[in-house]
Amino acid sequence: MDKLVSVVIPTYGRAEMLTRALDSVKNQTYENIEIIVVNDNPENTENAKVVNRIVEQYGQLKKGITLIKNITNVGGAEARNIGLRATNGEYVSFLDDDDEILPKKIEEQVKYLDENRNCALVYCFAKTVFDDDNEDTVIYTKNHFEGNCLKELVLDGTIAATTQWLCRKSDVMEINGFENIPSKQDSTLIMDLLERGKMIGFVPEILSVYHVQQNNSISTSEKSKVGLEIYHQRCKRHYDLLSKKEIAATEYKFAEQFFLKYYKERKERKKYFKSMKKNRFCYSYYKRLYYFLFFFKHNRNK
Repeated sequence: MDKLVSVVIPTYGRAEMLTRALDSVKNQTYENIEIIVVNDNPENTENAKVVNRIVEQYGQLKKGITLIKNITNVGGAEARNIGLRATNGEYVSFLDDDDEILPKKIEEQVKYLDENRNCALVYCFAKTVFDDDNEDTVIYTKNHFEGNCLKELVLDGTIAATTQWLCRKSDVMEINGFENIPSKQDSTLIMDLLERGKMIGFVPEILSVYHVQQNNSISTSEKSKVGLEIYHQRCKRHYDLLSKKEIAATEYKFAEQFFLKYYKERKERKKYFKSMKKNRFCYSYYKRLYYFLFFFKHNRNK
């Protein structure tokens, strides 16, 4: 019998999008699936009630849906951990409530993990769709990092978002799941695995869809700033793996992100702009500049 796969879907504030995520799980070619929906909307709120109704309407889907109702909002990391602890599958997939997975995602990733037993996590390629963009803009994410690619993670800053993953539950539980930090939770979990000597792999197919809405603008909240600084410090622990040029490239990348987050604060913005100028010739300056100007143009970044 095929291994049981658990799909964890935390949901908060976007109840109307949950149906699309559930439909994408329903349409998987892989049969043996359970779904854990973690309703992170405070009880008695309208979003909480809508989520409850949606799950009730689905009834028995594949192996059924388990609905966990949080009394208060605990945030993305802890909501995923609550779902993770409730799973019964050997493999676990995480799906954001506004995203979707394509029909063969779980089938292809189960096959990969079955064939690569030393691998803790496998990711797939993804496409990003701007739902409210009349120009139908799409961005494709196709990283090719595998093995114990800790150096590559530090250099690139990210490998794959949670919706792209399939994980061995035992390995994720070994590191106690997601660290409860404001942002960069996905990259931090991958770093935790790699620091333990775990391996990751990828399936070179676009199997997940990352949706972006108008209100997903570049976050300048204090939480996002704190999360980025925590991740920055984590990356610095591994600068011994990098050359001087690579360290400069990484520092440029972080300065660029901080520059955008502090854009409305003149003193901080000036500080990070100086850092960008200092390190830009050691990095693919124009490529990164184009990336961030693109998102500024659309005024959105999830």
